[in-house]
Order: sequence, then structure tokens, then C-alpha cells
Amino acid sequence: MDNPGKPLPHRPAAVSPFYLNEYFIQPSLNRVTIKEEIQQIEPRIMHVLVCLADRPGEVVSRDALLQAVWGDSIVGEEAITVAISELRRILKDNTKSPHYIETIRKGGYRLITEVRHAEADQPPPRTAEVNARPRTVPPAFDKREVSKSRPWLIWAPAIILAILSIAIIQQWRKGPPAEPAILKGRPFTSYPGNEMYPALSPDGKQVAFVWAGEDGDNYDIYVKQLDTETPLRLTDNPADESYPAWSPDGNTIAFVRYGERAGIYIKPVLGGSERRLSFIENSVGGLDWSPDGRWIAFSAAADPKEPYLIALLSLETMEIKYLTFIQEEFTCDSWPAFSPDGKTIAFIRAGYSAQRDIFLIPTGGGTERRLTRFQHSIQGLDWTSDGRSLVIAAAPSGHFSLWRVTIDNGALAWLPTHSATVANPSIAVKGAGLVFEEHIFDCNIWRVPMTHPDACGVSGPFISSTRTDCQARYSQDGGRIAFISSRSGSREIWICDADGKRPRQLTNFNGAFIMEPRWSPDGNRLAFTAMPEGNASVYIMEIDSSLPKLLTHDNHNETRPFWSSDGEHLYFTREDAGRWQIWKMDQEGKSRVLVTDDGIEAFKESEDGLYLYYWRPLDFCICRLSLIDGERTCYTDGKVLSNWNCYTPTPKGVYSIQRKPGYSLLVFYDYSTCQTDSILALNEKRYIDIDISPDGQYLLYSGNEKYERDLILVEDFR
Repeated sequence: MDNPGKPLPHRPAAVSPFYLNEYFIQPSLNRVTIKEEIQQIEPRIMHVLVCLADRPGEVVSRDALLQAVWGDSIVGEEAITVAISELRRILKDNTKSPHYIETIRKGGYRLITEVRHAEADQPPPRTAEVNARPRTVPPAFDKREVSKSRPWLIWAPAIILAILSIAIIQQWRKGPPAEPAILKGRPFTSYPGNEMYPALSPDGKQVAFVWAGEDGDNYDIYVKQLDTETPLRLTDNPADESYPAWSPDGNTIAFVRYGERAGIYIKPVLGGSERRLSFIENSVGGLDWSPDGRWIAFSAAADPKEPYLIALLSLETMEIKYLTFIQEEFTCDSWPAFSPDGKTIAFIRAGYSAQRDIFLIPTGGGTERRLTRFQHSIQGLDWTSDGRSLVIAAAPSGHFSLWRVTIDNGALAWLPTHSATVANPSIAVKGAGLVFEEHIFDCNIWRVPMTHPDACGVSGPFISSTRTDCQARYSQDGGRIAFISSRSGSREIWICDADGKRPRQLTNFNGAFIMEPRWSPDGNRLAFTAMPEGNASVYIMEIDSSLPKLLTHDNHNETRPFWSSDGEHLYFTREDAGRWQIWKMDQEGKSRVLVTDDGIEAFKESEDGLYLYYWRPLDFCICRLSLIDGERTCYTDGKVLSNWNCYTPTPKGVYSIQRKPGYSLLVFYDYSTCQTDSILALNEKRYIDIDISPDGQYLLYSGNEKYERDLILVEDFR
């Protein structure tokens, strides 16, 4: 009889590639492939699948899965529910008529398809080949015939069993495969302000970086040796500088200067005059020096109206040639990095939303190759010294961490660190070492009376912790507040009373990026966006339940949920080929209808359900759409939503934040008059989002109290 409570190893033994019918599973890469479609999944989701594949046909309890996958982490059973839901989505499985994962009532889950193991380096075959592969059954044989011709075959099964037993015992003694080792980094800088864009010297003994100094007056290039504390200030100019890049011999640094004398400059590290190589009128997005010393690669726009492209500056002729060409679905190329042999340039290509991917192009020009289909934010990249992989800072689960990307096939491997948020890695080409930015910030939620004559004087946060607290939203009766907090160790939805007391954690996604909680009109449910697998999806959740319900589950980013006036439907934003569309669906995620293809967020439905208010990003214009005949009215005052994250709708208009020199201003846009009125002066804070209490008495806003960047050094990295 199956024992569903039988403990599972922390990392199951079945980590080699295997097949589930036509799906090719690569646990070590967190990858699922069918036909030519590759899906990258979250490591814990893969771990759940591997646990089930380790016992095909057996019932595995929820407790056993929780212990094996999450260990001592404090998560609820909804984490398993979400994981199983995501696996069913990936495998296109049906809950009522499952072909892969069966739910056993009060028992757990069971994998009900055959697990066929593959060689570690075996590529996934085409679907036709998988389906056509015959499942042969060995014919019956006469033991007497075997004993006469090959008597040793009688003992072969016993011999094989003995060999396998020895191998299993040896593997058991070795223990389960180790988790990825955490990179042993140490603080390299911890100065006031932001130390940014580090560049490790070729021998790994010095780091060039950007810093505004202790006075914070302007950003200059600094150089710090590994065994010294005080950095050397390389540049001393009133204009800001950025993007330091070392020459191959380590004697000179190239950098970008902004302002009246903007351009690409070089300057010797040990002293000497700087020299401007080229005048660059527009901003630059990354800089690198070729290994042969002949070229400097950079990202810039040839014209202010043109997209950023990767270009090469010849140090012999000072001529500039552009290498890349932007296709319609992309917006810019940035962060070029030469391979150690100088033959290839890796760069980041951006789409219309937050997605970024890595592309490669020959240094001499030619056909580009897309290395990843990551479709997430990426903040910096560099080549490993052997040229076989890249290290990037990316956010597949909502926070930026380091990943290694294999050049041959784009395989991703997580590089865990002790830093919560990282960016801009740099690697020594000839020596050993890795340096990257660690971002440190503390965001709190503040409450200001709307009758306060000068909110600049309000002190003390309303909801705070030592972690991030943001995106506070009042319920429609004003009795409760939902907000996002990472005080439990990961971003989750919390709720509290209107006075900020009795906070309670509502979700347990345990690492997936989560955002945008929205109350239903009756106050019993929340809609929100989560990214457990990278793409944004819409969920709803009963306040008194611990099980979130996934409503959207395809390869598009679907986000910004908003309830209809009767609470029966949800509007949401969907990204399709770089365009934002507003859709409507019921509470089961069905009956989807395209509402408009020119808006990025719906924020109010009239009480009679006849009109929808939304805004479109191209001109920051508020629009009213008739849900009966499709007639559209666009209001002229588009400036009201120029800071489009910081706004909140009311039945009569929209409140938003406008930044002014030295302070910020809360303004109100009236639907009926199309006029904007100033309401409150606020301090000059980095505002993230706002909300107004239903009775109009209070403003809630979240803003960063602290935001700094330090540099972390990993000395033995290669």
C-alpha cells in the first residue's frame, strides 16, 4: 500500500533529464521543453515535479512535499496548491480529467504518467519522434533453452541487481545533490550614497566605479584597490561621469561624461591628462573596451528620436559604426560586453514593457543570435573569463539576483548570494573575481490627513518594518487596508485594520514577485498580480481563505486587475506583442472579452456599468469608453497622470502626485470639469504609490526612506 506520508529527500535522486510523454524535463536547468517551445520554471516548482517523478504512480502527501521542497521555511499549504496549479498549466493538464497529475482527496498528489529517463546530454527529440517511439515488450522465453546456450544469463538479473544495489548504497552515502553554493562575497564599499557601475580590472586587483563622493555633489569615476580602503578619485569635473571600462592592459579607463562637454573619454589610472575620443550628444547606455584595444563598444542613439543601438568607436580612426538594428517589438539595445576573445558582443535588448533578453552579435557585424527568452528585467551582464557563459543580474521571481547563462544553449543557473537585490556584475578577464552592486532600501507607508495644511511637516511612518512596505489599498468600507510587505522574508500581501494595527499575512508565495492588491466591492476578496514563473498572472483570493485562485495562465503578461462595479467581473491589462490591451473576464477567468487595445490600465467603471475609465500611456490621457457602443471620449489634460504609478481613482475624479522642484504636489483631476486642482504639498520623497480613504479623510502613500548601493566583491570567482 502507498504511504503518502513517507518522507522525501530534500533533493530527490531523480534529477537527471526525463520525459513525461512529449514533455522533456531538465531539472538541473529548471526547463520544460515541448516541440521547440522552452519554458523556464521556478526552481521550487521544478522540485515539486521531481518529487512526484521520483515516485510515479504513488501518492505523495502535501506534508511530504512541503518538507522536501520548502524545508523549515514557514509557508502554508497554499504554496503546494500554487505549485501544482502552475505545473498543470505548464503541462496543459486538466484537473477534472488529468493526464499527468492527479489530486487524491485528503491524500496528496500522484503522477499518473510514465517517467522515461534520458541521458544527461540527450537533446529533446521532436514530438513526432517521441510519440512514434515503440514501447516494446520482451518476448517470452524458455529458461531451458537459455540454460543450455548461455547459462550465465540465468544469473544476470541477480548480478545486475547486486551492481545496482551497490551503486544505490554509494549514492546514498554521498547524500543528495548539493544546493547551489552561495557566493562568498564581502562588502567592498560601504560609503554614503550610491556606488554604481563597478568595473573589475583585467587582473582582478582594482575596481573602478561611479560615486558622488561624501558630499554627493556630482558623480565621478573612482578607483579602489582590493587591499586599500580609500579610493582614488580619477575624475574631478562638475559634470557627471558614468560607465567606467578598463583598457586590456589595465592602465587606462574609458568613461562617459555628460553635460556641455559630453562624450566618451579616456584617462590613465596612475595620472595624466584625460582625452575626449568622441562627442556623444545623447545619453549612453553602457560601455566596454575590446580585448585587442582597438574598439570601444557603447550604446547610444544616433538621433534623439531614434532607439538606442550598439555601436563601435574605432580608436584608430575615431569613426563610429552601428552594429545592431531594432525590430518592431523591441525598443533599445544596451550594455554591450566583449567576449574574452573579442569576437562576439553580448548585449541587452529591451521590449515595450519590463522584459529584457540577451542577444549576441559578431564584433565585425552580421547575424544576431537571441541567447535567452527570459522576458524579465535585466540589470547588467559580463562574460566569464573562459568565454563559455555570461553572468547577468535578472529578476525572474521579482527581485534581482545573479544568474549564469551558458553561451551554447542559453541554459540558466542561479548564483545565490547573501544580497537581496543585485545589479551590474563585472568579472576579471585574466584573474579571478566578481564584483556587483547590492541595493539597500527601506520603503514605508505613510498616512496624511487630507485637511493637513502642509503635509511636508508630517513625521513618522504609518505602516513600517525593516523591510519593504508599499502599495496600500483601503477596502471600500474603509475598515481594512491591504498592502505589500516583505517583512516575512519575501513579498506577500498583508491586511490590517484602518488604524494600521493587527497586521496579518494573507499570501505565502514564498519568493514570487507579487503586487497590486485590489479589494472587491464587498470587501471579501482581493485580486492581485503575482509572478511565480516569470510572466505576470492575475489571481483572486478570499480574505478568509488561504488558497489563491489563478485566473490567467498563458505566456502573456497579464496584470493590473480591477473589479467591475458589481464585483462580478475583473478588468485586467494584457501585453500582446508589445501592445497593452484591456480585457474583461469573469471570476473564473473565463468569458474573456477584449475591451480596448489602446489602454494600459482600467481604473473605474461607472456605477451603472455603462462606462469604463482608463488611461493610455502614449499621451497620458484619461479616456472614457462606452461599454454599449464603444464611443470613446479622451480628456485633454494628459499631464495629470505624468507620474502614472502614483494615482488613485475616486467616484468623482483621480488623485495623483506631481513632482515639483524641491517638493511634490497631490492634485485632483475632476471628471466633470476636466480641471486639475492642487490639494496638498508633500515632502520631496521618492513616491511609489498612493490611495485615498473612502471617506476622503486620509492619504496613504509609500516612499523610500533609504536607498543606497554598495559594492560586493567575490574574490575567488571564475
